[in-house]
Parts: sequence; structure tokens; C-alpha cells
Amino acid sequence: MIWPEADILQGVTMQILQRQLSILGAAQTTRPIRHERSLGKLAGVVMNSWTPGIAVTRIGERQLASDDDFTRLLHAAYEQERLELI
Repeated sequence: MIWPEADILQGVTMQILQRQLSILGAAQTTRPIRHERSLGKLAGVVMNSWTPGIAVTRIGERQLASDDDFTRLLHAAYEQERLELI
């Protein structure tokens, strides 16, 4: 899992995924994602408050890999978060 090194909002969904992916033992790193570099076989998702991951097929003219297992992993990790009654 590569988190982009960028000006991003580390929202609740991202924090939940980082925590749960760590518990699951999934490797995570943060690094710049440069447009001019080859994205290789990277898959991508967008996430927000209503979903832990929707697959992205391209960024600009750059095609991204399709990886349903990656998207399923994000959804499974998100679902592992315990609800806390307040």
C-alpha cells in the first residue's frame, strides 16, 4: 500500500484504513507519486467518508492496473473497525 506524499486531508477513512491495514500486517509506505514517472503495475482507488475505495482506471493519460483484490482488502480492513458508542 502506497499512500501519496502530497497535500491531502488525512480524514477518518484514511486513518481507519491505516490502523486496520497495520493490524492485518499489510505493508504501507508514503512516497511521492510523480506524473512523469511510470506508474508501472500500480492500482489506485479514491476514498472518502462514504467508501474505503473505488477503483481508478487512469490518472490523466496514464493507465492504472486493475486489482480487485486490493479494493476488496481496503473494504475488508474498513469493515474491521469497531464501532464505539459515545
